[in-house]
Amino acid sequence: MYLDTPPAGSRWPDQRVRTHSRLTAGQTIRPTSGTPQVAVSRSHRPALVDGLAEVADVELVPMGSAGVKAMAVYAGEVDAYVHAGGQYEWDSAAPVAVALAAGAQASRVDGGPMVYGNRDPLIPDLVICRPELRDRLLGALAELRARGVPA
Repeated sequence: MYLDTPPAGSRWPDQRVRTHSRLTAGQTIRPTSGTPQVAVSRSHRPALVDGLAEVADVELVPMGSAGVKAMAVYAGEVDAYVHAGGQYEWDSAAPVAVALAAGAQASRVDGGPMVYGNRDPLIPDLVICRPELRDRLLGALAELRARGVPA
């Protein structure tokens, strides 16, 4: 199964809601303004992810599980979620599907598609973000990888 583009007819919400309450039908988020915030792991932050703050001029926001970080993008609490260092398919499959259905972009850090159903269930890395941040984040990650910054 390939999950690299949102389903036809999906749209990215257009208003931002900064809340920890439950999401309701029709709730939308506002466009990115100011310094983009990127959800990152509290406990597994490789140099590649930490380097984003310098190269892409973003604010790193430590959070809990993969699902929480992905839904924070959907809810408008952050603008992106970047993970490197590995996680299992079951950690990201549902969050990626929900993000794509909402119109977000989801890919590997090299821009490749998210591929599920592999013999080895390890997913090395992940980027979920607002569509307008995709090129900025993937470009910064490419620059860091070209410098030899480890994931």
